[in-house]
Amino acid sequence: MTRTPSSTGEEIYSIAIALLDADIPKNRFTIMGIDINSEALKQAKTGVYNQRNISNVPHHLLTKYFNKKESKYHLNNEIKQCVQLKTENIFSPSFKSLGQFDYIFSRNMLIYFDAETKIKARQVLESLLSNKKNPIYFGHADLF
Repeated sequence: MTRTPSSTGEEIYSIAIALLDADIPKNRFTIMGIDINSEALKQAKTGVYNQRNISNVPHHLLTKYFNKKESKYHLNNEIKQCVQLKTENIFSPSFKSLGQFDYIFSRNMLIYFDAETKIKARQVLESLLSNKKNPIYFGHADLF
């Protein structure tokens, strides 16, 4: 199982697309996207994006996993069904009840925190790893 902050879904759906495109059957993985912003998660659940959002998606993936309707790109249901989305705060006591994860990806979450809070957030994420030897994958903006 993988856990990642979700925002409007680009990152989490990209992970699902990469796994499926590598011929990993969808019954072999579970992806949980978590974000504190419920409005962003509502957008993520729609799976609808504009040209700017999909500008870096290779053409073969765009035609395979999206349907263009007018000027919007709609992610197909196969990808959306691979992802669970939850509104949650990393510092809430209920966060740890989400379970253990094989891999954790975090992008653009730590940029909002001071140094001390970044350390606390990292400790929370580390406590959720099912294998403590697995790294947490942070985006470039989250490195400290």
